[in-house]
Amino acid sequence: MLCTSSGTPVLALDALTKPALITSISTNVARAHEIDPAALNALEVYCDYRQTTPTSAGEMVIARERHGWSPDAIRGDLAELARDACPAPSNERAVFFRSIGLGLEDMAVAHALYVHLAKLRAAA
Repeated sequence: MLCTSSGTPVLALDALTKPALITSISTNVARAHEIDPAALNALEVYCDYRQTTPTSAGEMVIARERHGWSPDAIRGDLAELARDACPAPSNERAVFFRSIGLGLEDMAVAHALYVHLAKLRAAA
């Protein structure tokens, strides 16, 4: 799990065992990235929302500009994963999940927390 505001890679992907899951929830500050953008072509890429993440996530923007990566390479987004509407990770390559943060995700967490606390309160 990566959660920084770095403008340079903070993780050496060649040091990871396979299969590996790299989850980046870093800032959406322009061009911020935690992995080497050139690596996207070698990863199975997923994101929180395919309509906005590729134009906001720094490594995706840079990979598109400099390394020939295309948003078409995104295998699925959060909604597609949740409803089994995209290919699951194959475990043949490392998986990169990039989240820029959606308000809907915040609402889902808040709702889950509310339900959990309501159950605790009812049991007390």
